[in-house]
Amino acid sequence: MAEQLILNFETFAAQINTTFLVKPAADLTVELRLIESNDKSVSGQEMFSLIFRGPEETFLPQHIYQIEHDRIGSFDLFIVPVGRDEGGYRYEAIFNRVR
Repeated sequence: MAEQLILNFETFAAQINTTFLVKPAADLTVELRLIESNDKSVSGQEMFSLIFRGPEETFLPQHIYQIEHDRIGSFDLFIVPVGRDEGGYRYEAIFNRVR
């Protein structure tokens, strides 16, 4: 049985500039690149955010999406569009939980 990675700040920070696949529909897969991770954790509270960049031609509305990553595996993630720049749309995921 394969060991499941814990989805914490360290797990994601190690994946900066790698590709995450999002499946907004059965017949559509969108590539998102993790471009930033920000740790705001304090004693007893894990708080961090992730910023992804997606393609300009595909907009993903705020939603929980099935995500696949070659090292992390498959998981659900709530992402929110936070802007657009010359590289495409930017999305954010925020984690805030008791350790």
